[in-house]
Order: sequence, then structure tokens, then C-alpha cells
Amino acid sequence: TSSDAAELLLALIDEQSRVLYWNSLTHETQLELSLVRIRGDLSPMLMQPAVRNWVLAQLQECLATEGSAQTANVFVETPHGWLQELVVASLLNANCSLKEAQTEGSLLKEEDHMFGFESYCNKVERAREVILSAKGQFSVDFDLLIGSLLALERRELEWWEGARLSTQSLLNA
Repeated sequence: TSSDAAELLLALIDEQSRVLYWNSLTHETQLELSLVRIRGDLSPMLMQPAVRNWVLAQLQECLATEGSAQTANVFVETPHGWLQELVVASLLNANCSLKEAQTEGSLLKEEDHMFGFESYCNKVERAREVILSAKGQFSVDFDLLIGSLLALERRELEWWEGARLSTQSLLNA
């Protein structure tokens, strides 16, 4: 399986440096490999403890330093696109249906007649439906999901370009 292959890959030791394969990689390579998708939907590397812990450390560093004098380097270390992909990967790994989050004209017209609190409640309910649609072997990794959503919200960025559900709506769900 893809998770077994990921586990074997991470167990390798770099012969030159004598460190685990994951730790021998450059930061940019770690960013890319952490979100590699298998069969379009599954990101098995995120389910491996070494990778998950590394991702959590990246999120913690991002959230701790954004808004401080060190912010300029944060965007390089944790790029916007990577954070957005992390949200999607966290949801897809739990087999969540992203259909409710996609832009669809007929569903948008329904929300055109709602204002204020009613509109807010509807958006939060739709976000809950996305998260609660998780089915299958794995559940939503809320540590990764919430951390990446918080970082995106601080940057005032959407979690998915053109999504009907805002980053804040997913956080509120």
C-alpha cells in the first residue's frame, strides 16, 4: 500500500550523513514530499509520524512568528500554496467530500437571498458538512487542518481559490 511504501521510504538511512532519509532532505524537498498525492486523493506521507511532526513544527513556527519582525522569512518557509494544499490534503486524507465547498452556480443562488446571521449560519453549516463527510479508514487530522487554516486566515487568504466556503467558515465549523 502507499502508506507502507511511505513508511519504508522514511525508514531509510542516508549513507553519507547517517541520518534518517527525511531529515537529510532540504526544506523545499520536505515541503513537496509531505503533500505528494497517490491516486489523486491520498497524501500518505502526512500520515507518517515523522512527516506529521515536521509539518506540525512548520505550522507552529509559522503561527509563532507571523506578525513579528521575523515575518518576512515565514512566507518563504511556509508558502501560501503549501498551506492551501495542506488543508485540502487533510480533508482528502479523511475522504471528506469537497463537493459542498466547490463553486456551483445553483448553490450560490440559494445563498444570494440570505443576509447577515442567516448567511453566516448557512456557511458554517456547509463547512460542517464538508468536515463531517469524512468516511473511510482515516479521520480528519484536526491539528494539521486547524493550524493551516489559522495561518491562512492570518494572511487573509482563502484555503481554496474560488471556494464557496471561506477559511473563516471552516475554522468556525
